[in-house]
Amino acid sequence: MVEEQKNIEAGDVELVVEESKRIEEGKHVGKIVDITYRDWPFQYIDFHIELPEKQVVLKVGYPAKITPDSSLGKLLKRLELELKIGEKITLSTLKKKLLGKDVSFLTQNKETDLGTFARIVPSSLKKVD
Repeated sequence: MVEEQKNIEAGDVELVVEESKRIEEGKHVGKIVDITYRDWPFQYIDFHIELPEKQVVLKVGYPAKITPDSSLGKLLKRLELELKIGEKITLSTLKKKLLGKDVSFLTQNKETDLGTFARIVPSSLKKVD
């Protein structure tokens, strides 16, 4: 059975005008709060990094292929995970080992038609020194 979508009259919707959360370009420290998989338009593993001082979560994606030389393999080595050829690594294993870890990274701002957005430089993500 399909649930009927509830129509809301325009007068009943309340929107709050919020201040923009601008993130300066440069080095930041955050925490890995989630790791997800997506398969559209390509297979990627996304790392969700929280910046507590800005109360915002940034996402950075890596192609879902692990070799010692792939971008995801290099990231896992920078996060001090040991990679063994032939070993299978699940998303739940990555979450168990990496969620809550403090990381540092660089951001660059990218202007689009929708506004200016901070992007994590993928090769810069690493454990906090």
